[in-house]
Amino acid sequence: MIKKREVKKRITTTVIVLALIAVVIWSLIPRPLPIEMGTVAISNFEQRVVEDGQTRIKEKYVVSSPVDGTLLRLNWSPGDKVIKGQKLATIKWDYDRAIHAPASGDILRIVTKDEGFIYKGKPILEIGDPTSLEVVVDVLTANAILLKVGNQVSIANWGGDKPLEGRVIRIEPSAFTKVSALGVNEQRVNVVVEITSPRREWINLGDHFQVECRILVKKIENALTVPTGALFQKGGKWFTFVVWDGMTRLKEIELSEQGPLISVVKSGLKAGDRVVLYPGDRIVEGIAVKPLPGTT
Repeated sequence: MIKKREVKKRITTTVIVLALIAVVIWSLIPRPLPIEMGTVAISNFEQRVVEDGQTRIKEKYVVSSPVDGTLLRLNWSPGDKVIKGQKLATIKWDYDRAIHAPASGDILRIVTKDEGFIYKGKPILEIGDPTSLEVVVDVLTANAILLKVGNQVSIANWGGDKPLEGRVIRIEPSAFTKVSALGVNEQRVNVVVEITSPRREWINLGDHFQVECRILVKKIENALTVPTGALFQKGGKWFTFVVWDGMTRLKEIELSEQGPLISVVKSGLKAGDRVVLYPGDRIVEGIAVKPLPGTT
């Protein structure tokens, strides 16, 4: 009886020891680190300069007083249509002097509406054709040198359902200084964009409306691309972590083009390679990793 108890006690002790050993061994086994993964793929690469811009009517006419006198109250409002030669205003001088429209179009802005004394040269109203719009976008000079007349432009965030198409028609030769939102002085230059989409698609777009211009600088079709978020530099060279059989491998690569989202690979990777996105300090060569749910 005593022997049976001793045997049972030894078996229980052995089981406990083995269980403890198993727990220790399990705790020492490295667990795969959850990471975001991306894939090297064949895709189109586009380099674009993206800046905010404003629409403007190509030709505006500012109607000003030709003499000192008394301006009679105007009966016009912004948006009214006028025909070239139509009477716009009357100024009482030595005699009643009529002012006529210099061109057909819409009244864009009333500067002086109420009756009262007016000096010679003071603006009264502006006239322009709202169907004749262009976009002016100020671009950093460092980016402007990449542009040329004829570059395609995608005009986005203007309020419509889809972006409008346009093209660069002029790059002004003189730059100016502009203070950025961070208080930094920047040298910028105006780039003028013609809207090439049909007028019916932007009929509600008016003068001085804000838009976003995405100017195409370069396009490469069927390029070998890698997510830019997977890249980092060390010693002036580009590297990425490739995942092979659940383990990380450090790879030196060469780039031919770099973009904010994807970059073009010159050498070091192949289509289908899986890479670690946004590698932090915990990512080193030879560790086990697994993709986070929802990542490729």
